[in-house]
Amino acid sequence: QVLLMVGLPGSGKTQWAQKHSQENREKRYNILGTEAVLHQLRTRGPDVEELDAKSRDLLTQQAAQCLSKLVQIAPRSKRNFILDQCNVYNSGQRRKLLAFKGFSRKVVVIVPTEEDWKKRLELRKEAEGEDVPESVMLEMKANYSLPEKNDYLDEVVYGELGKEEAQPLVSRYKEEARKLLPPSEKRANRRNNRNKRNRQNRNRGQGYVGGQRRGYDNRVYGQQQYWGQPGNRGVS
Repeated sequence: QVLLMVGLPGSGKTQWAQKHSQENREKRYNILGTEAVLHQLRTRGPDVEELDAKSRDLLTQQAAQCLSKLVQIAPRSKRNFILDQCNVYNSGQRRKLLAFKGFSRKVVVIVPTEEDWKKRLELRKEAEGEDVPESVMLEMKANYSLPEKNDYLDEVVYGELGKEEAQPLVSRYKEEARKLLPPSEKRANRRNNRNKRNRQNRNRGQGYVGGQRRGYDNRVYGQQQYWGQPGNRGVS
């Protein structure tokens, strides 16, 4: 079985995934998310110094590479998985689920009330010391797509608000974001320039991460990777 989490940053995806995994221990879920990978990459011990900003960015990029590879490898294993990323783009949902042919494929949509979402974002900002870049959030809101059951998706589960309540909220987010974003032509030019820089970085051996900016649907926004999966804070 594979459960694909869908939701904006700070919506509550990681909390739901961890709770579901704990409540269904017999399924031995493998949670593939940023925090799980970062946990394995961090040095542990009583005398470990706090990482500086540059080291944290490097570690985050390494985690992005690892997670991207793990998601590619996962469909070859007979295990139960939870893909704990934002996955708000329909294209990303489709691509990942198609790879898990032969699995029971479900999507878990997490849409809290706007008030709860704002509170969770504030809690995460306090915990991480940084906020989700506005341009990233607007792009995701503008392209947020609630999935429907189809030939590669067996079931859609709503973890907080039901579909009837979530749909108008997501539609409003999309409309508001599209009004604030620059014209699509300029956005397309920015994406083309960004892709060109990524290709140049690959040629220079700088290690294109190829994953999500903090788990955001295999899109890279700028040079710094931005991950949106907190750990045990319960506010993802």
